[in-house]
Amino acid sequence: MEPSSYLYSERDGRVRLYLGGLPMLAGLRLFPADTHVFKIAIYTDTDCETYRYADTGTISSLVEHIMTFPGHVGIVEFSCEIADYASFSAHDDCECHFDASNPDVIRDLVFATARDAVQSRLWAILQATPDCYTVVSPDGAYHT
Repeated sequence: MEPSSYLYSERDGRVRLYLGGLPMLAGLRLFPADTHVFKIAIYTDTDCETYRYADTGTISSLVEHIMTFPGHVGIVEFSCEIADYASFSAHDDCECHFDASNPDVIRDLVFATARDAVQSRLWAILQATPDCYTVVSPDGAYHT
């Protein structure tokens, strides 16, 4: 699934990436299923304790847990640390934020979400226009 918008920035020795229009579970699934996650925080619109998750696990166990939520329960805020990769947070399900010290992690996320034919071009656009939204139009073009 391709996000509808990208926002790249660099601050305080960290590289950040915002992916608009990308569901939280799709953001989690950008990492290998057996990757360790920790410092997990899940806030639902019901804010019910039964939907909380352990403080540590793997991407696949966390996704499985979230998939057990009843259809009427929405995730409003989500955050976790993804071992050896980045921190990840999501807001209202379709706003994914990644923060990493290694720019290669962010580049890999851009490549994983963009069509093959435009991956390198999109990465160059994002690096050349930090702190500016890059929007994907219906015809597949990128506009900053």
